[in-house]
Amino acid sequence: MAQKAGKQEKNQIRKRVRSSPRTNRHSSSNSKYMTDSDLAERWTVSRDTVWRWSKIGKTPSPIKLGDNCTRWLRSRIEEWEAAQECGE
Repeated sequence: MAQKAGKQEKNQIRKRVRSSPRTNRHSSSNSKYMTDSDLAERWTVSRDTVWRWSKIGKTPSPIKLGDNCTRWLRSRIEEWEAAQECGE
């Protein structure tokens, strides 16, 4: 049962990634890093969902840049999205 629920959630993530816009009006597309808000908007989910997916290993791990500054590497996110689109 838990495997089925995990598979369903993975399919939902794939659907969101495939249908997500590739640009973000709040973040420079040239920026090396992305915030939780950037990812939430990109995938049309809440910030809490971004953190939950990261915590359980469904998305790339963020990088802690300072005491109150955690970001995701744009290159890792784009690689991960490409892998999701290919069904990996």
